[in-house]
Amino acid sequence: MKRFEVKFISVPIQAKDSGVENIEVESYVRDGLAVHPQIFLKRQYLKRGWTLSHALSGYAVAKYIKTRKEAFALLEKFLPICDWATLGKDGIMKNPEIKARAKEILQSCSR
Repeated sequence: MKRFEVKFISVPIQAKDSGVENIEVESYVRDGLAVHPQIFLKRQYLKRGWTLSHALSGYAVAKYIKTRKEAFALLEKFLPICDWATLGKDGIMKNPEIKARAKEILQSCSR
């Protein structure tokens, strides 16, 4: 199994007063996908929970994952969908096939 690289990625969050704001979050990155703690407004981390994000855009692919181990397992299921490492920033939003496949995976998981 390929190892994860620990690095910071830029994650867009909805700020109450100022629209969208990007914050840097330490993540476990592999092949274009990142696992990081769940975040919310005011740059705070939740006490529990993990997010699977597209490393280049920071857009969440799956949220509210209970454990880091479950997030890593979900990452394995998402890797075959496409080449996440070369998928552009808008690739997730503009590609209906990727969105449909991601939805299928999430619906099949019992998290």
